[in-house]
Amino acid sequence: MDQSEQTIASKPIVADKPSIATRISRFVGQMISGLFLLLILGVLGAYIFVQTDVFREWLRPVLIEQINKQIKGKVHFTDMRIDIFRGIILHDISLIAAGDTVLQACDLSVSYTLEALLNRSISVSTLSLDHPRIKILRSKDGTWNVEHILFPVPEDPNKPPFDWQITLENLEICGGSIRVFDSLSKQSPRVFNAGDLALQDVNLI
Repeated sequence: MDQSEQTIASKPIVADKPSIATRISRFVGQMISGLFLLLILGVLGAYIFVQTDVFREWLRPVLIEQINKQIKGKVHFTDMRIDIFRGIILHDISLIAAGDTVLQACDLSVSYTLEALLNRSISVSTLSLDHPRIKILRSKDGTWNVEHILFPVPEDPNKPPFDWQITLENLEICGGSIRVFDSLSKQSPRVFNAGDLALQDVNLI
């Protein structure tokens, strides 16, 4: 081997430096991967945090206050369980309207589909009531207590209507009781009166 060949052989092989575009694309990819990882960790942390007693004790009075601001009746519950991806459970819930307890239940469970929000839709998969007591009463003034749950909706021609679709797929009642009484209905002996009903151990699945 002559001297020129030895010189060529002894020269180190230098790798080509990546172009600016390649380095930028790598940097952007690393940034996106990092942000995605932070997002996953943040969602996981939030999911774990909402299960804690501290979060539930903070959220419960806030949620009750916000609900009662939006309706004419009054809602109360003693505890709650939240799965932000699937649904919510309210324990020992009661709903009062026009001085009557319209609804009282051990648990009210709501399962929903988050993907429906992308289509401007509120989709409730299942609404379940555990051992509810439901009272539907009509007073002497001709109004039913359930009419006093929500505020009357004022007609405003300048306000666009609420165009979201609301769907309920399943309604479940376990061990419930339903009382219906119409104080204006005429009572007749030995005649079925839909205005005076008392149903016990109602199960609807």
